Amino acid sequence: MTQGDKSDKIAKTNMPRENITVYNEASLKLPHYLKRELGKLLITVPVKEGKAGPFDEVFDFALSRDSLRSVVPVSDRITENKPGLEYLSFSKPEIKDNMQSLTMINKTSKPNDEKSRFAYQSFLSDVFGHISLRVKELVEGETPVFLPPLRGADLIRAYFRNNGFKIDRSNTVDYELKRTKLEDGTFLVGANYVNIPEGDFTSAVILDDCIASDVSASASVHKIMEKYPKIKKIIVAVSAASQRGLESLQQEFADSGIELYLIAATPVFEMNEDFYLLRTAEEGFDQGTQYVGDMGAWAEKLSDDFNKIAPWNMQR
Repeated sequence: MTQGDKSDKIAKTNMPRENITVYNEASLKLPHYLKRELGKLLITVPVKEGKAGPFDEVFDFALSRDSLRSVVPVSDRITENKPGLEYLSFSKPEIKDNMQSLTMINKTSKPNDEKSRFAYQSFLSDVFGHISLRVKELVEGETPVFLPPLRGADLIRAYFRNNGFKIDRSNTVDYELKRTKLEDGTFLVGANYVNIPEGDFTSAVILDDCIASDVSASASVHKIMEKYPKIKKIIVAVSAASQRGLESLQQEFADSGIELYLIAATPVFEMNEDFYLLRTAEEGFDQGTQYVGDMGAWAEKLSDDFNKIAPWNMQR
């Protein structure tokens, strides 16, 4: 990773992708597609997907994630957990069933139907019940800093709170991440920071709904390592996660000196051109069937009428 053409480069973490570059207020030079305006960064070229800013920080992944979109061949698909990379459904089949229910709800309903949205969130709550228990094991005796991206992980934050985790401004980085793709295929992640707590944290937990490409999680790990130099352990906790995304993330930080734990519910073996997670024919689904759909829409807050049967809704 480099720091926007500064003469003094940020110390590398022995990562294989040296074309990951971070631009922020400290960058002396900016690439052609960025400009500064009122202390923020704006993208000045046409954007194919995402938003143009303004951002506090921009992570440039260039074309380094293009290969992640290729389908994982059946012979290479992960079937058992590896050190630091766990799919909980391998040992708990009910998680696989719950994730399949999300696929079917997305296939047959719309998130603007509140009863369907409640059903979706209920199945996902069960999934994150298992995930939160595994995270609790990994941070036992520690006081971690939490990183649930705003909007994208608001529901996940609520699940964890409902499951007994203390997550507030004293131990939570409140930040927004926007994945942006330029017309030439360049992959960017724009970040805006609302709250970054001070503290000598030694562990961190990144919460999110899912992982397709690993750019958002990668940007979060980079920020943790920059802001909290005493960090020794980072946990990434999500529901559906592409096998290629998790393996890419694990490879990237393999020699960083950080204990990285990647905890997901179920593996995903296929994505489309826009990195949407897809089911496969081998799983019994039609081509193009989305794995979880638009999780942002499905995660919208329920009305207060659901509070008694959706206790997580009161944690939002």
